[in-house]
Amino acid sequence: MIVKAIRAYKTVEYDQLLSGPAKELMSQNIIDPTWYSFDLFKECFDALCKVEVKNDSKVILQWGRARGKELIDSLYKHAVSDANLKTALDNYTRFHRSVFNFGS
Repeated sequence: MIVKAIRAYKTVEYDQLLSGPAKELMSQNIIDPTWYSFDLFKECFDALCKVEVKNDSKVILQWGRARGKELIDSLYKHAVSDANLKTALDNYTRFHRSVFNFGS
């Protein structure tokens, strides 16, 4: 989603904020976000926040709320709907690892 947003509103500001590897990422096919390194993801997200919403914390928090709701709704739909609790917990663990890498 971040790559799509930056591509849609490509400006000179992005050229100044993004490193060479980030610019290279912007020129490639968009892949699943779990494949991006945390540092590269953070750099792109920080640039998006600075350029598009001028680091307005209210807008950034709303983005977080919306994305969090999407994740929880998706998690509930796919993992908790299982009748077997162990399977549901295993699905949650797998889902959590695929979405959040905590910079590792």
